[in-house]
Amino acid sequence: MSKRSAGLRIGAALALLVIAVLGAWVAGAFAAPSPTAERPFRLVQLPPTVPEAPEPPATQPRPAATTNDDLHRWLSEAMPGQFERLGPGQWRFFFEERPVVVVTDARAGRMRVISPVAQGPIEPDRMQRVLEANFGTALDARYALRDGVLWSAFIHPLPSLDRGEFYNGVAQVITLAETYGTTYSSSGLRFGPGANPPPDRAPGGLEV
Repeated sequence: MSKRSAGLRIGAALALLVIAVLGAWVAGAFAAPSPTAERPFRLVQLPPTVPEAPEPPATQPRPAATTNDDLHRWLSEAMPGQFERLGPGQWRFFFEERPVVVVTDARAGRMRVISPVAQGPIEPDRMQRVLEANFGTALDARYALRDGVLWSAFIHPLPSLDRGEFYNGVAQVITLAETYGTTYSSSGLRFGPGANPPPDRAPGGLEV
């Protein structure tokens, strides 16, 4: 056999081998994937995005509980030198001719501002007006009976009482007492620093 014919046979064999390899590759590339065949990757379903919760607002610190010292300071600011301290948790002053008393019970956490209105039996029609006023026109103050005396009173928890509420309560007590027999109302009077200061003491009125 000549060298030429041997070379032709070898070349033909190599060509057939290349064609077979290419055919197998093409058949594998276009063939349907086997259901059991392991895929090189898989899709992962991500959970829905949950928005982050907003930061809670900063809480404001609670104000300190009101004490008898606070009441004494507030009275000093409203009427310096024009009131007297009767004892622990007790003060008295006069607004024009009207006596006003402030009493606290620190253990029970209560405070009241009171002023006497009338003494002795109350006529039925006036008692009717007093009860009606307590429902409406008396606002935060109230008429109250104790030991045969009709009082004007403002009652409030001591720890949560603030300066403005105290001044407003005093003003309502005075006004409600002064309007007994007319409008039975507790609005209209200003009390506190800058308001008309009462005198040291005026004669008249019921003693408290």
